[in-house]
Amino acid sequence: DDIRSTIYDLNISKMFTFPYNPIRFILDDDNQLEGLGKICRYYEVSECYLLPIVQDDALVGYYMGFCQQKNGLVDMNLLSIINKQISSILYRSIVNNKISTTKHFYQEIIDYLSSIIVVLDEGFDIQFSNQYFKTFFKKDYTSFHELIYDYPSLEIINKIIDFSDTELTIELKKQHFKLSLKYLMDNKIIVLLTNVTELVKIQHSISKSSKLRGMGTFVAGVAHEIKNPLVAVKTFTQLVSKDWDNQDIRQKCNQIVLPQLHRINNLSQSLNSFGKTEKTSFEPINLSQLLYDNSE
Repeated sequence: DDIRSTIYDLNISKMFTFPYNPIRFILDDDNQLEGLGKICRYYEVSECYLLPIVQDDALVGYYMGFCQQKNGLVDMNLLSIINKQISSILYRSIVNNKISTTKHFYQEIIDYLSSIIVVLDEGFDIQFSNQYFKTFFKKDYTSFHELIYDYPSLEIINKIIDFSDTELTIELKKQHFKLSLKYLMDNKIIVLLTNVTELVKIQHSISKSSKLRGMGTFVAGVAHEIKNPLVAVKTFTQLVSKDWDNQDIRQKCNQIVLPQLHRINNLSQSLNSFGKTEKTSFEPINLSQLLYDNSE
């Protein structure tokens, strides 16, 4: 850790100037206590070479070489030529490492998404799938056709394959998923299955609550339609029982009570009809003739 801190503190990249040639440092009595002198003494060497990694005329890094004994045969021009080749190799290695790191980073993000992601080629062979795909289906699929065979509800993909912006909900393992497709480069297709089970439950709950509210309003209306005639029937029943010989009351009872009873009976018949499911009958029809008749 101490030697690393010493190297970092030296800020060696500032020692290079364009066109970024290698730097040779020879340890002697006058410089052994300086930054590079400390490094040479730590590694028990006499010479240190600072070699730049250059790409597109820009310094992107450096590496260090050491020699145990002073060597007057080292040709700095030849070392510079060799270093350019080594620098190119090291730069590609750095880039590849960054690409690998970036790929791993995004792979982790995709794996932890709460959606199933799978990429298919033209033949529906699986080119890529995230961790959720493997966890949910619990089987190593190489072809999407195999997956459709095990889960027939995915067959719908063949019907919407030409409509990449289409979204619909399907059921898999008693869970609801929103299915969407997207075309990528080289005719590849990305299939996205987003778990919307909880959302569907909420929608069903809201729908059920709305139906119950509507039913409550309906029942209240029916109760009101029944209550009004019953009030009239009750009133005249009480009057007739008290004064049966009163012809005027009996006449009004006949005029008012009977229509109200008919009203209740009609309401009862309407409710009975409302509760029955009508049978739908189908018959063949000439569609061309129907269109012709309605076009005139």
